[in-house]
Amino acid sequence: MRNSLTLRLLLLTYGLMVQLSCPAQERTATKDDRRMVLNPDKSRYYISNEISGIVESVAEGNSDNQNADREIFDLIQMRQAAERGDAKAQYSLGVAYFKGKGVQKNYTEAVKWSLKAAEQGNTKAQYNLGVACFHGDGEKKNYSEGVEWFRKAAGNNNVKAQYYLGIAYSLGRGVERSETEAVKWFQKAAEQGHAEAQFKMGNAYYNSQGVEQNYTEGMQWYRRVADQGDATAQFNIGLAYMHGRGVEKNEKEAVKWYRLAADQGDADAQSNLGNAYYTGQGVERNYTEAVKWFKKAAEQGDAKAQYNLGIVYDAGHGVEQNYTEAVKWYRQAAVQGLAEAQFNLGSCYINGEGVEKNKKEAANWFRRAADQGHKNAIEALRKIQK
Repeated sequence: MRNSLTLRLLLLTYGLMVQLSCPAQERTATKDDRRMVLNPDKSRYYISNEISGIVESVAEGNSDNQNADREIFDLIQMRQAAERGDAKAQYSLGVAYFKGKGVQKNYTEAVKWSLKAAEQGNTKAQYNLGVACFHGDGEKKNYSEGVEWFRKAAGNNNVKAQYYLGIAYSLGRGVERSETEAVKWFQKAAEQGHAEAQFKMGNAYYNSQGVEQNYTEGMQWYRRVADQGDATAQFNIGLAYMHGRGVEKNEKEAVKWYRLAADQGDADAQSNLGNAYYTGQGVERNYTEAVKWFKKAAEQGDAKAQYNLGIVYDAGHGVEQNYTEAVKWYRQAAVQGLAEAQFNLGSCYINGEGVEKNKKEAANWFRRAADQGHKNAIEALRKIQK
């Protein structure tokens, strides 16, 4: 008999990320099972495990076309000015040592000259010292001191410092963790056009992180980033239109945004675009196009797309039916821990489709899926153990 898996919610953690999955259908342990596509809808966020800032570059312009003699001359003049107390020259000399530009990299010297500039109120030098403290450049890591340098620069409207001060509060690095404080600083940076800060504001409003949940406000921030060509923001806008969060539900508009992100190589968008073509959501159903996009995502290691590619080969949708190829893709998704793929792979071993019949191997994959609470796998395992 054919079975279908009822609507279910899959939770996948990407830091603070929650993944929502549309109806997922799969093979049963019998041969004539129902197969449908698994839709990997999920909102994604910029997650920072460490402060990953880099030092501010030396002033505008590109020195690649300048000759070595001129660079040496400029460096001598820069050092002379720095030694006379010129804050801009001190900052620039610090950057030269940080980046090894015209001198050998020397973080101790970089911190020394940056400190001189920072103490005179140079905000870029203050920011660079914050980065150095978080990275341990020139000395041991000191998150608390780094936060203070970020705070000084942020207070003088340095947009990068404002953003990284938000990161410090969101991670609890050098300060007590506070989503409210994090949002405060993200917003300051976002209002100055900092793309990642704008994305953080979208996250905050979508997930009630330091602010009251407001999908409409979140969408406005995501759109600012998306309009700058950011694929992740484009993907999230696609999700918003697909589910009607912060905007009126519009599957065609969702597909438009998925495509923008997918064309930039975003695996999740490629997978969701494939799902749209497979199910006919927002576009005319087209199995060939679905396979095309599933394959792009699957080849990047996306487990849901690998599973879906297994489904289309299993069913012969958009491709010639090929159980061996189906098993190949189920296996790739199964080893990543996807319960649906583990169950389907077990079913292939039970039925001898794409592999030789192997009851022991079938039980192995059913057990892995059952351990994740997969109901059909639990039932199949009970039957196989009778």
